[in-house]
Formats: sequence, structure tokens, C-alpha cells
Amino acid sequence: MSPILRRERVSWSLLITAAIALVGCGPGTEGASPPIAASPVASPAANPDTRQPHGGDGHSHHGGQVVEVGPYHLELVMVQEEKGAHVDLFLLQAGDDHTPIPTATVTAQIQDPNGNERELPLPYDAAGKHYAATLPDAPSGNYQVRIRAQMGDDAPTARFSVDF
Repeated sequence: MSPILRRERVSWSLLITAAIALVGCGPGTEGASPPIAASPVASPAANPDTRQPHGGDGHSHHGGQVVEVGPYHLELVMVQEEKGAHVDLFLLQAGDDHTPIPTATVTAQIQDPNGNERELPLPYDAAGKHYAATLPDAPSGNYQVRIRAQMGDDAPTARFSVDF
């Protein structure tokens, strides 16, 4: 093969390889929409089919993240405040009416952005029909939250990831 044909063949090979590489990479992440930072994740369980993100009406009723665990609807709302974070949990019966459950003992295990873990009891607020507490000293960042609601022999657990 002549040197000119060999050089042309190499040029075409490089051009095709570069084109495939560029097409395969797709658009860059610059300018792309940021990922949804706070999406609820159901905790692992023996039967994972009973623990899943809320799918009923497709949205929360109080502006938080929703996970349905068996017959329960758990909605977590965390809002950063000047001296910490306000934590609200709406524990409801799953279904169309979403009846509040006031008799549970609710605990939040929270890992803050610095990796520190804290346990926060959430007492029931009868006036607001939800469980609530304040997490002191809450820096901005990602929080991993595990909610456990003890109701007799039943203890649904849900995991959430919250950014603020």
C-alpha cells in the first residue's frame, strides 16, 4: 500500500473514532438540570415490595418527601431555620383519607453533612396533627434521615435524603 493511501486510511480511522467518542459522550453536564436532591428512599426490608416511594396522587400534601410503608404514609418536611432545622413528620394511614396516627413513638436518626449522627425524638403535636421537633445546629448540606414509628408490634421505617 502506498504511503499516501496509508496516511489517508489512518486519517479516516482517527476521524471516525473521534466522531464515535463525541457522540457516545452525549451532552456535558454543564447547563444540565441539577438532579433532584431530596428524593425519598424506602428502607430495606424482608419484603421490599411493601416499602416504596409514594405513588398514590404523585405529590406530598405538606411539601415534603413521601414514603409509603405498607399501610402507612410517612411524609418528612425539614426546613432550615436560624438556630437549626425544624423537623415535621406526618404519619398517616395510607389510602384516600390519610387519617393521622397520633399514638406512635417516633424517632429520627439523622446523619448531618459532617457525618455526625444524632437521634431526635419527635413528640406528637396534636394541634398540627403531626410529629415535630427542632434539630439544633443544623449546617447546610445533605442529611440522611431514618424515621422509625413504633406502634405496638408494628414499626414502619423509612429513609429520606434531604438537602438544604
